[in-house]
Amino acid sequence: MIGSGLFLIGIGITYLTIYYEGSLIQVVDIIKKMLVYSIENGRILQGFFYIPVGMMLSKKTIGKQRGWTLLFVGLISNYYIKDPGISTIFEAISSIGLFAVVEGICFVDSRVFPFVRKMSTVIYFIHMYVWSFYYKIIYGKKTYGLDSFIVTSIISSIIAIAYIYTKKRVEKRVIDFLEGFPKLMRVSREGLALFLVEFVRVIREGRS
Repeated sequence: MIGSGLFLIGIGITYLTIYYEGSLIQVVDIIKKMLVYSIENGRILQGFFYIPVGMMLSKKTIGKQRGWTLLFVGLISNYYIKDPGISTIFEAISSIGLFAVVEGICFVDSRVFPFVRKMSTVIYFIHMYVWSFYYKIIYGKKTYGLDSFIVTSIISSIIAIAYIYTKKRVEKRVIDFLEGFPKLMRVSREGLALFLVEFVRVIREGRS
């Protein structure tokens, strides 16, 4: 309920900040300016809807046929409906349908899957930064589109692959160091003992 409520509030904020053209009520314009200069639009709240949906889908399967139905209903409705608020709702429906369709696809077990899973985690955390750098450099302002999606996907994937391989090499070096650390400590203790013996000998010779 909370996620759905935040989702609807996000739609309202997006409509107010982007598609709302002004009002005779000054308070509404003030609220609009406050939103634009803070969270900009309602996207940040719309994402909360997918958290409880993900929790629900982890325990209950929609099914492949229902998934296809939700996917096509959402896509076709979005094609004909131009209202941004209602369109966002059908986007969520099509997203849930797409998840159900993908979940129903069976693949043969492969060693690639764990690597891809690690990649998806890294991409999740960095793709917004990559996209932000891209539109700032190319367009100078926030821009959506197919080119942004393709460039962001490619660069994020490359960074994820480089990060995973680099992390693996660093972890191997750390493990090798830790495994050799006892030997290093033993050599250090022996060296320290020899140094102390030699130091005491020099002092005794100096006194004599």
